[in-house]
Amino acid sequence: MVADPWRSEERLWLEGAGAYEELLHPECVMVFMEPVGIMTGQAIPESLAGAPRWDGVEMEARTRVDGGPDVVVLAYRAKATRRGETYQALCSSTYVRSDGNWVILQHQQTPL
Repeated sequence: MVADPWRSEERLWLEGAGAYEELLHPECVMVFMEPVGIMTGQAIPESLAGAPRWDGVEMEARTRVDGGPDVVVLAYRAKATRRGETYQALCSSTYVRSDGNWVILQHQQTPL
């Protein structure tokens, strides 16, 4: 269960497909720059099988909006590093309560 959505965001950047399996809503939609583009549902964790994860991520300008008892929206500026490379993006994620657990319904990244 997601007690801290910020910790879940960090896990999605740093951990593998298992974290996605645990934290994704079945109808989740994620939007990335091409060539990845728009991904939904089970295709998201499947796309991560064997893919390298980030070594670290910093989340700046953190903004959280509680949209009621069952909705949380996060927005932030991410700076992720992997093997000496840096990636920066503006991100947003929406978490919803489903069967008593917080799961991610939406995530979007705009590269900087």
